Amino acid sequence: MATNRIIIGIDPGLDGAFASIAMDTHEATFFDMPTLEVVTAGKKRRQVNAQAIVCWLRSHAQRATAISVVMEKQQAMPFRGGGKPCPKCGQMKSQGVVSTGTTMMNYGLLLGILAAIELPFDLVAPQTWKRAMLKDMGSDKDASRLRAIQLCPSMAGELRRKKDHGRAEALLIATYGIRHLGVLTEAPF
Repeated sequence: MATNRIIIGIDPGLDGAFASIAMDTHEATFFDMPTLEVVTAGKKRRQVNAQAIVCWLRSHAQRATAISVVMEKQQAMPFRGGGKPCPKCGQMKSQGVVSTGTTMMNYGLLLGILAAIELPFDLVAPQTWKRAMLKDMGSDKDASRLRAIQLCPSMAGELRRKKDHGRAEALLIATYGIRHLGVLTEAPF
């Protein structure tokens, strides 16, 4: 059975997720970021499982008459002398070289997947969607979970754990796309 319109929000981090909102039924589903464990230079690391993502996105695209994707824009955070000092050691916060490389590689992989399977997408900066969706709530992971539960109480069971912040953020990103980018028109939540 085809669903009329689907919007997908993506929190692209390794601990991120995908949230799909069916506009006709107002049902949301989640898909935690699939990862694989790989060994690089003798160290175990996680990387995004591209095949699993393609299968999940294609299954949604086949069920929809219209589909759109909104993904959080990523950027490297190299040390530039700014930021906040670590309270324990006093050093400035920044991403390490390996972390930056992993973040940008996975982000590029997701962009490539969306382009290859021809899904229309918008990118939104984290500060932009958080300012709109988490107004007066702070911007930490628990605030995202709380706000997602407020918007969609029926999903509270799938957002109850601290590690479900990726699901919550993906849902908020999708909702931001509907409300502020005009993606697939009216907001279900």
